[in-house]
Amino acid sequence: MQGLPLVHDLSFSLPIGDPVLIFALILLIVLFSTITLKKFNIPSVIGLILAGTILGPNGLTILERDSSIVLFGTVGLLYIMFMAALEIDIAEFKKNQHKSMLFGFFTFAIPMILGTLAGFFLLGLGWISAILLASMFASHTLLSYPLASQLGITKNRAVTTTVGGTIITDTAALLILAIIAASANGDIDTFFWVQLFTLTLFFGIAVFWGLPRVAYWFFSNYEESVPQYIFVLAMVFLSAFLAKLCHLEPIIGAFMAGLALNRFIPHSSALMNRIEFIGNAVFIPFFLIGVGMIVDVRVFISDINTILIAFVMTTTALASKWTAAFVVQKLLRYSLAERQVMFGLSVNQAAATLAAVFIGFKLGFFNEAILNGTVTMILITCLVGSFITEKWGQEIAENEADVVSQKDETEAKILVAVEDAEKINELMQLALMIKNGSEQPIYALHVVRESSKADEQVVFSSKMLERAVALGSATESPVQVISSIAPTVSQGIVRAGRELRTSDTLLAWDGNHDETSKQLFGSVIDAIIKKTSQSLNIVCLSQPLNTIKKITVLMPPRIELEQGFVHTLTNVKQLVKELSATPSIVGSSLTLRYAEAVMMLKPEIRATQKRFDDWRNLEAFAKECDKDELLVFLAARPGTLSWDEFMDTAPQTLAQKMKDKNFIVSYPAQNTVGELEQQIAENRYKELFGGSRRLVRRAIDKIKIKTKAN
Repeated sequence: MQGLPLVHDLSFSLPIGDPVLIFALILLIVLFSTITLKKFNIPSVIGLILAGTILGPNGLTILERDSSIVLFGTVGLLYIMFMAALEIDIAEFKKNQHKSMLFGFFTFAIPMILGTLAGFFLLGLGWISAILLASMFASHTLLSYPLASQLGITKNRAVTTTVGGTIITDTAALLILAIIAASANGDIDTFFWVQLFTLTLFFGIAVFWGLPRVAYWFFSNYEESVPQYIFVLAMVFLSAFLAKLCHLEPIIGAFMAGLALNRFIPHSSALMNRIEFIGNAVFIPFFLIGVGMIVDVRVFISDINTILIAFVMTTTALASKWTAAFVVQKLLRYSLAERQVMFGLSVNQAAATLAAVFIGFKLGFFNEAILNGTVTMILITCLVGSFITEKWGQEIAENEADVVSQKDETEAKILVAVEDAEKINELMQLALMIKNGSEQPIYALHVVRESSKADEQVVFSSKMLERAVALGSATESPVQVISSIAPTVSQGIVRAGRELRTSDTLLAWDGNHDETSKQLFGSVIDAIIKKTSQSLNIVCLSQPLNTIKKITVLMPPRIELEQGFVHTLTNVKQLVKELSATPSIVGSSLTLRYAEAVMMLKPEIRATQKRFDDWRNLEAFAKECDKDELLVFLAARPGTLSWDEFMDTAPQTLAQKMKDKNFIVSYPAQNTVGELEQQIAENRYKELFGGSRRLVRRAIDKIKIKTKAN
């Protein structure tokens, strides 16, 4: 039997053909580009494109733009479009949809007009070729979007407007490409237009009606991380392929899939973290390196005409995109930094531009000089876009950081009290969503009662809490585990909350209660409610949070007088943003006025309002809640400003009437009825609503009478 050779043949030639060495070299390029260029404040995007130019077939010929580069590059391009759609704040997008349409119109129309004139009069192209050339200027690729994501400005209105406008201008540009390509084959007739409209309509229905329903079913039944990631990736590429079958570009399909899946992938979730990590580490760098490989520097030395064509094309692209950003900035009254970021994001030419130039070259509309000029334009616009986005995005990030730094640090100090291992997932997901980027760790607590076996139970407790650490690590959020021994579980939780000075404590409740007992939730939770005035959230969920479509906040009369009302409502606002849910606030007219003022604070959330005064008939309201709705009931402890007798039975009512539904009973940090609280209440009413001092005192006197009677 012939043995295997102990030493492999180490000889190789250029370009490198060994797939292992190719992959290793590209990873090293990604690594050193990120580390080295960061020291010089140069975006890594530029380094990857230049690396592809230098090492590619038109440079040192170390790497070849083979099928593997093309494959991973295609995945990276679709990843960019998909991630851009995921990063969109749907509520903000809906609020700014007219702004996105405005920017989409101008960033399409201005390049189309200037590009057509430049192509016809300066480059000597025919009108059809000139229009096709202009469509290349009109489209753009969100190549510098990862920079905006790294800077944390993806929620900024300028970024949201630009991303929303991208789908408009790219779709229009690619439709022009499809029409011109069909005209070259003589296929423009009535059937062509009917087919184009029908296929586009079919694609829209499949993605925006069918995909969310499939995703809802999948996420409701499978909570494991690996299947969820594979499912998302499969849906993106199926959508991209479906778009191709419908004569649309795959990048449109990937973007649309991101919009359809947006609300199922919260920004602070472990799934979103995995999507961003793998995309930024592997697929997107492959695409950028592949773009650089197309550039042929030698052409500029041998052909002066190519230089002139590249100059005209690049100048037209830069001027038209800057003009569009300038016009929209003036119309919408954006800041200078926001205008520059809009320009930096929209000036990059890559995906649709490459598709247009290759198809145009193949059909005979363009020659080699146009092809080489296009590649040069892509490189220069990508460099300019990256520099502009990095520079002015940093200014926006610093301005937004100044606002964030003014917030109280305790607002994001969360204690997750775990009693059942099965409830860790839902409590940690909720904590991660309302954490809102704070550097404070999430405290995962399990209390063991004092007994002879307490030490053994502490060991088991630590192992159980490792799940919380794993969930935090998946989102790069610190989690501090605490295993405590106390005479009772309630004492241990209350003590931990006071020692850590937490702002929120999350507790899980299964909804079970004894109808013959006077207990609200059970002995443990009831004791915690009585022993602390800190914010408490009693969570009862029947489905994963990312499948919630609507969030309704029930606000009993006078709840706005409580110290933690604004903080609790801010947590709800954060949940609305993370879940892209439809918000609704319910309460008396005076409470609604105050709640609306809080909702209008940044980040601004517009919620529908409904007046509700029949609080002793809460079960009628609970029956109307949908399966995919999360009801947040703001409750009060006896002896506080907003307590009322009906609150003693409200949790049981919700549990009875909302079986297999979702609700949270939230106790804001609350005040007791005293002279200081009376003064706070009077001032709050007088300043915000011009409320009568006499009416406020009468309301507080009623609370005192009820409290004494209780």
